Amino acid sequence: MSNEFRANLASKLVERYDASALLIFPQNRDAVKFTSAKTFLAMLIDSDGAKLIAHRVHEEQLEEENKENYEIIYLKNGDINDILPDGRILIPSDTPYYLRKSVKRKVSVADELFRRVLRKPTDEDLAVIKEGARILDSCLAEVLGMMEIGMRESEISSMLDSLLIKRGMDGFAYRSIVASGKRTSCPLANTTDKEIEKGDVIIIDTSPIYKGFVLGVARTILTEEDAEKIMYLEILNSAAREALKYARIGERAENMDSAARNFLAARNIDYPHYTAMPLGGFYAPYSYPGSEDILENNSAFFLTIGIYRKGFGLRLKHQIVLSEHAEILDSFAVVK
Repeated sequence: MSNEFRANLASKLVERYDASALLIFPQNRDAVKFTSAKTFLAMLIDSDGAKLIAHRVHEEQLEEENKENYEIIYLKNGDINDILPDGRILIPSDTPYYLRKSVKRKVSVADELFRRVLRKPTDEDLAVIKEGARILDSCLAEVLGMMEIGMRESEISSMLDSLLIKRGMDGFAYRSIVASGKRTSCPLANTTDKEIEKGDVIIIDTSPIYKGFVLGVARTILTEEDAEKIMYLEILNSAAREALKYARIGERAENMDSAARNFLAARNIDYPHYTAMPLGGFYAPYSYPGSEDILENNSAFFLTIGIYRKGFGLRLKHQIVLSEHAEILDSFAVVK
């Protein structure tokens, strides 16, 4: 139902963006949020509704994949332009160059339309996201239990990614990052073949994709007790708690950012990235100084805060969904 809902909404809105149609290709990241089908050339959404365009040779497979029962148009000569309406066509911004050039119409990116249609997940989407979050949790817990001093960062990263794929993830927004020692002071350091040493801080940051929805967590691990680093971990967790006090329906997303930064600024700490970004591959909310996004029911976001000092860094990323309260989807939550 979520895919049909979004397709119907796009159908109603497309002409407001001075366009005759929206054209989505299976290569686009967000195609899975409009159709469950895979074997098609393009999805055409205009004021008359949504249609799948395909070659006749794929008829049997596509009829099985088309769970939403969209109308299917089979090409006669293989040229998609024969059935495109006149006028401007909207396409996703991540459309590959060769597909963009294949459209013999004036084209524009669909970012503004997508910000409306893909603003937040539906209840049906959230059920899938939560299922994926549980799988991610179990995989991370399993890998944390297998980590040992002397393992290479790349070994831990590969172990986690392999397990995530085995348990049902589609792929990754980026390969899991495992950074240790001094390189943790860089917000998103590359994974290397460095061996984990006793005394290292380790940051694991992973962003798998589950049934089309981008998930992600980041965790900081201490390999030995260190009073200074434990103090900073407590400060980091407290900053997250301060941010989540403003994770309420109707609140400005900017207020989460202000709360975390003000708490850290009182301790001469800042961090060089957004406090919150959309979870699941949706288009809102963002939390940063000046953000105009408003938190809503079903708003879903990553809460990401870091402390980056000379010689080491600490980072957390939690998956948050809003309803009557802020629900933290990962079991390593900082707020109990």
